[in-house]
Amino acid sequence: MKANTKPKAVLMDFHRTLTFDLFWETLPEYTGRINDFLFVEPSQTANLWLRGKISAEDVTEIVADEFRLSYDFLWETLADECARRSFVNGILPKLSQLRQTIPVAMVTDNMDVLERFTVPRLMLDKFFSSIVSSHQLGFLKLEREGQFFFEAAERIGVPITNCLLFDDSPETCDLFRTIGGQAQQVFPDTDLAGHIQSLLRV
Repeated sequence: MKANTKPKAVLMDFHRTLTFDLFWETLPEYTGRINDFLFVEPSQTANLWLRGKISAEDVTEIVADEFRLSYDFLWETLADECARRSFVNGILPKLSQLRQTIPVAMVTDNMDVLERFTVPRLMLDKFFSSIVSSHQLGFLKLEREGQFFFEAAERIGVPITNCLLFDDSPETCDLFRTIGGQAQQVFPDTDLAGHIQSLLRV
């Protein structure tokens, strides 16, 4: 695909691209500590969760034990938050419009809570032609030389060379370009809806 031409499919990352919400964000006294415990400190919990080796219930039990909190309270909070994810301003209507012209897939290193709570409650299948998660595949986007993206492209029936990826990770964008696609790195101040609107004009 030549630069500045309309892609035949768009692939969208989830966390820090479509949404900036965190797990247990409605518990501000614990949000940072829990997320650091899961994703920053040396721990296999997040790695196993992302790869579908353990469930949200397992992780909630681990967090409850670590922070001496009620399992039931943590579980109800997690499930409720995941069912009410907020998205960057104006993006979902734009993706809905774009999907009427080309396939739009979500490609995300994510957990079972996405498919169990976020997708059905927010009816995200209305906005995405396909939702591909590391939890489904058992490996992450940066692993296996881009196999994640080849799987996503196959599901929507569009070659990588005709796909445009939006992702916050520079490493992921570089990998996607290496395997033949185009990539746009997303930053916290990126006007993502504006980028999608520009594709609608092409």
